Amino acid sequence: MKSILTATTLAGAAALSAGSVALADEAASRAVWERHVQAATAGDIDAVMADFTEESAIITTDGVISGTADIRRFFENLLGGLEPGALETTVSNAELTHGSVLVANFTIGAVGRTFQDTAVIRDDRFLVLTTVNYPAE
Repeated sequence: MKSILTATTLAGAAALSAGSVALADEAASRAVWERHVQAATAGDIDAVMADFTEESAIITTDGVISGTADIRRFFENLLGGLEPGALETTVSNAELTHGSVLVANFTIGAVGRTFQDTAVIRDDRFLVLTTVNYPAE
């Protein structure tokens, strides 16, 4: 009986520890996302790129963009194509995290588009970022 109680206690402790790790991962994931949004809103490409590594990839409906040089070009084109002040019209519709995965849905009013991004975050950087957008309703 004592070994069953010990095993149950250890399993419970492991589950609590895993839950704490998941919560820590979620906080870290939110911090990376918030840092990314602030950098993008400021138009600071160097700060945006600090969230990516050579292993990172962005997946869009047009294809996969990987490596820092191509990711930089993607953000230069994306942010450079916006009218001044456009990002200030951004409204966050939803933001959910589960461990190291974050899903964000937001609308940039000035361009009339809603974006659905999913990020997989590893070591305080984006490993994979998926993004699709569609006309805002």
